[in-house]
Amino acid sequence: MFCKCVRTCAFENKLFVEKMDADLENRSSFKLSKWYMDGVDETGNALVGYAARLNWLKMHFDYSGLLILENDGISNTHSFQGNRTPEFRKDETTWNSAPLQLKGVWQSLDAPIESESGNLFWQCYQPKANVSVFVKGRRLMRSGLGYVEKLEMTLKPWKLPFNELCWGRYLSDKDTVVWIWWNGGSYQNLCMFNGRKREHAKIGDQGILLSEDLGEIAFEEQVTLRKGRSLSDIVGRIPQLKEHLPGRITNLFECKWRSKGSRILDKKVVSTGWTIHEVVRW
Repeated sequence: MFCKCVRTCAFENKLFVEKMDADLENRSSFKLSKWYMDGVDETGNALVGYAARLNWLKMHFDYSGLLILENDGISNTHSFQGNRTPEFRKDETTWNSAPLQLKGVWQSLDAPIESESGNLFWQCYQPKANVSVFVKGRRLMRSGLGYVEKLEMTLKPWKLPFNELCWGRYLSDKDTVVWIWWNGGSYQNLCMFNGRKREHAKIGDQGILLSEDLGEIAFEEQVTLRKGRSLSDIVGRIPQLKEHLPGRITNLFECKWRSKGSRILDKKVVSTGWTIHEVVRW
């Protein structure tokens, strides 16, 4: 009888702890703010930057990262130090990051795009912009086109209703194409061509079929900028965060590319530019 009571108490205690954990999970406020910006110059050298801030479970984290493709070599730096986040005012984004030794300016060439869905707010401040970036006092880009967006979430990422996402942008002197596709639980297929929505574009890793009247964006000279479980590397440096995140998120797979792009219509090249695109699965 005594052993039975002990087992019963232990079982009830386990249920109580699990309920407390669940209640804490449900009550805990979650807010993620993440900036993404990039640029590619005329020769194909590329820059991808991140500036994120997370508030959750009384924890506060800042993260900034910089990925550079230059002369066929790739470098990757990041910091968890407190950092000035980018600022968008009027038609210009500025980002001065002391930890990354970076100073950058993005000047708008196209109007912003925004989308809000409940606990998820996405703002593409600059679908296309002129880019000027200095890293460690050296001018990294003398001429190039870039992109800036900001994502704000109060929904925990592991509760997102999908498990695969494709995103990308193609920029040329004539065209601006931004796309996002996701699947698994829910489905989304959004493509913006020169500021207008194209809902039935066919999105793939090697190109995008826009429509019969607009043609396709073909990818060539593809270079892998990053591949693997990059979030696991970041979270692994923050033990107090890692213990609260489910494996679904910490083990997500990401592959990001820089590709030369061409818009082809009726077998003729209408425009050429550069593409940055990615696929994420968890």
